Amino acid sequence: MRREAGGCFALLYIIQENLGLGVKMKKGQNDGIDSAVFGEIQLLLAEKRTALSSMRTGIAVFALPLSVLSVLVATSKYYDVLRVLHFLVPC
Repeated sequence: MRREAGGCFALLYIIQENLGLGVKMKKGQNDGIDSAVFGEIQLLLAEKRTALSSMRTGIAVFALPLSVLSVLVATSKYYDVLRVLHFLVPC
């Protein structure tokens, strides 16, 4: 991996460097980190990815009604409120 890699790979690379693992480490070598610690690192990265994904979904779900409401407020002088009440109040 390269140092310029973004996201989780960069974090994993930094952790590997700090624990003394070389990038050239071959499979099956037991010099540095054992599989339990490496598994915990992968679990932390997976939990972070899941949290960010759910946050992104929550923002998207919140943004759609907010944008509809913004359009209705911006154009409110052109319509009667009772005719567009179904847009404002969820069913």
